[in-house]
Order: sequence, then structure tokens, then C-alpha cells
Amino acid sequence: MPRPYRLGRRAAPKAEVRERIIAAALAIYAERGLAGASNLSIAKAADVAPATVRNHFPEPRDLPQAVFGAMLTELRIP
Repeated sequence: MPRPYRLGRRAAPKAEVRERIIAAALAIYAERGLAGASNLSIAKAADVAPATVRNHFPEPRDLPQAVFGAMLTELRIP
């Protein structure tokens, strides 16, 4: 029987990669707009593989929603 898998030490780097992707997407959205962004350009800006972007954000709307959520968190709207 296989042992249960726990992220452990990988959890922090995984969260850090996710935040880098969101920050890169935000910068590209601000520069080119939502329609001008691609997974490839976001991956290059975040210094990750395009498959990593798809792994963290599998659905097309997931990344824009995460960026919007990060913006709202940063604005601290009550």
C-alpha cells in the first residue's frame, strides 16, 4: 500500500510559484489588457513553464479570477 503523500516542504514553494504567476499576470494585464495576455507570456514573465501556469490555473477563467482576488485583497476593501 502506498504511503499517503503530504506536501510538507513543497507547500511553501508551490504557494510562492502561484503568487509569482499572479503577479506576472497582473503586470501583463495592466500593460496589454486581458485579451493581450497569453499563458506563454505570463509563464515567461513568472519564469515558469507554460504547463506550470496551466497546472495552477486549469480553467481559462481561473487566473483572471485569482488576479482580481489579489487586487481586492491588496485594496483592503471592507
